[in-house]
Amino acid sequence: AIGPTDLAVFHRIALHSDLQTVELMYRRYWVCFSPRFSGTIFAGGRYTRLSEQFAFNSRAELGTFAYDVDAENDIVGLQMGADMWWCITQGVRMGHEGKAGIYNNRFKLDTVAAEQDLAGAPNVLVNESDNGNNVAFIGEYSLDLVVDVLPSWSIRTGYEALFINSVALASDNFNTASPFGLFGQPQRVPFASEQSNVFYHGWRIGAEYIW
Repeated sequence: AIGPTDLAVFHRIALHSDLQTVELMYRRYWVCFSPRFSGTIFAGGRYTRLSEQFAFNSRAELGTFAYDVDAENDIVGLQMGADMWWCITQGVRMGHEGKAGIYNNRFKLDTVAAEQDLAGAPNVLVNESDNGNNVAFIGEYSLDLVVDVLPSWSIRTGYEALFINSVALASDNFNTASPFGLFGQPQRVPFASEQSNVFYHGWRIGAEYIW
């Protein structure tokens, strides 16, 4: 039950996810006996930020109800990887790259639930928060095609897959126990779920500048 909006005329659920990453790498190049094949091995640091916001809103004639869960993951650590390229013809090459690392994930969770009667001020029913650190893993793989259009400019396209282990997600931290504490309903117990996994994959295309 959700209090004043049991007979709601409007329900809305929204989920927003944002992923950002920054890398600083040192690369060592190599060339095969056949110059058509070359590649690099590399190592360095990486910072990845994964955040999610889950929002539920309800409206009825008697009032409104809002339930929001925010999850933030700041993932910092070292990674290693390698890539290999095949020169198909002059100015066109195909290759793949893989990298992985172990990181520290500083996660933070915030949950707020509030109701508002049409004749009164907002009443905050739940205000919960949790934070901590855990060990996370990131693995990434891509298959790419690069076409040189100018000496320093290239068009790069390919398919990329990214896996992140041991993160806190807003969708997995939605507490289904009612914040109203109504008779006959299970007691609400705060919790933190920070061992979720995410997997992103898809096509990409962009410009690349090398100097």
